Formats: sequence, structure tokens, C-alpha cells
Amino acid sequence: LSITDELGVTTTVNPVGWYLQGGAASGLPTPTAFRFFAGGAAGNLMGIDNITMEPVPEPATVLALGLGVALLAARRRKN
Repeated sequence: LSITDELGVTTTVNPVGWYLQGGAASGLPTPTAFRFFAGGAAGNLMGIDNITMEPVPEPATVLALGLGVALLAARRRKN
């Protein structure tokens, strides 16, 4: 999780033990999206721009992609 301020200074943390509703043993599905919300009668309570999300693939996905690339390379050498 990173945030960059208006001066270009980025702060990054790698949270452990952060959970949404229900905690670690909730049994709820893993979140697939997020949103920001602000509201009220006081006017503009929150301003956010330039949001970037970078997916981190699961190890099995990386392994499958690597295997696929290796097989394609082997097949190409064969032909």
C-alpha cells in the first residue's frame, strides 16, 4: 500500500493482519475491488486523484505462466 504526496514523496507499507468485515476467520470472499466514499452536509470532505493499483499475481499463476513460456520456447526451438 503506497501513497504519494503532492511533493512526490512516496510512503509504502506492507500491512499484515489487516482484514475487512469479520476478521481473519470470517469466511467472507476475498475483496476484488475498492472504493472511496465521502459525504455529508459540510461540502467536499475528501479529494483523491491519480489512483494506481498494481496486481500481485499468486505464486501458482506465476508458475503456470513460466511453464507456458518455457513450453512455447521449447516448441519454437523444435521447429
